[in-house]
Formats: sequence, structure tokens, C-alpha cells
Amino acid sequence: MSLAAAILAATIASSPVVTTSDAVCSINGYNADTDMNGTNLRAAPDAKAPVLYRLKPEIEPEDNYGAEFEVIGSKNGWLLIRNAMSGQYGDGNGKIVFKGPGWISGSLVGFTINDSNMRSGPSSHAKVVARLEGDNGEGGVWGPDSFSVTRVYGCSGDFADVSGVTPTKKTYRGWVTKLCGNQRTTCP
Repeated sequence: MSLAAAILAATIASSPVVTTSDAVCSINGYNADTDMNGTNLRAAPDAKAPVLYRLKPEIEPEDNYGAEFEVIGSKNGWLLIRNAMSGQYGDGNGKIVFKGPGWISGSLVGFTINDSNMRSGPSSHAKVVARLEGDNGEGGVWGPDSFSVTRVYGCSGDFADVSGVTPTKKTYRGWVTKLCGNQRTTCP
């Protein structure tokens, strides 16, 4: 074991992970951070909390991909994740690189949306505040999978509170569902 690995192991052992969250959820997402040095996964929902792991992007000849993971909770703009998987593209033999749990900033998480209704709350009965579809201004149309998520504020059940921008440069914030953590498809 290298000295750096030994220091990291000692830090993790002395840093219990805070697993108390404001909300419980069950969604999938991916690391949208492009930092080739990796994204810090922390022991608590705080930028000063100890780093548990650095989640590095997967480099492919055509593109780079972030690890995909389960989101199980949220607190103060941070998401509690587990089972971060890398290597699912390329040869297709994905492996869990971080079992978790750990915290990631909501500004570094992405997913594809498969429901056009952006709502005022985490319920299919909440008021629709925006429709994520329309004319793209170039003779075509766009749908919810073209909405670019720029930040995830929290989650509840299978909903996420997000902000983002449409292909026509309109910005919205609200609750969305039917989320896909796969970066090559929009999921079923």
C-alpha cells in the first residue's frame, strides 16, 4: 500500500460518514464534474468535511463519462450517494468504485429527465410550473431529455429539485421525475 493510500485509509477510518439527511430518495444520477483529478465525495454535506474518495471520470476515445450512482438522500444542496460505478461504457464491464455512502455537491450531479412536467413540489399532483418541451427555433422540437440540469438542490422519493436551461436558453427551477442516470441513453 502506498503512503497516499495509507493516509487516505486512516482518514476514512477516523471520519464517520454522516448519513442523516433532510429527505430520503431513490433516484440515479451521474458525476457531471469534468475535473480529471476527480470529484470529492465527503463524509458530511459540507465542503470542509473530510474527503472519503475522489471519483474520477472514465476516459473513452470518443468522450468522457462520470461514474453513475444511486442517490439516497439530500441535505442543504448535497446528495448522499452509494454504489458509484465506473467502466460501464467502453468494454461494458462496470465495477463499483465507491460503495459509500458519501456526499457530493448537487452542482456536480447530472441525469436525463423523461417527464415533460416540471412541478412545484415532489408529487405528481403538484402544480406544473414549466413544460420541458417545445420548438427549438430551428425547425425542430426538444423534449425533457434536452433540458440541461445545472444544479440539483435536493430530492424526495423519485423526484429531484433542479435548475437548468432549455435548448432555447430559458432557465427553470422545479421538481422533476422519471430520471435516468445513464449518459448514453434516456432509459426506458
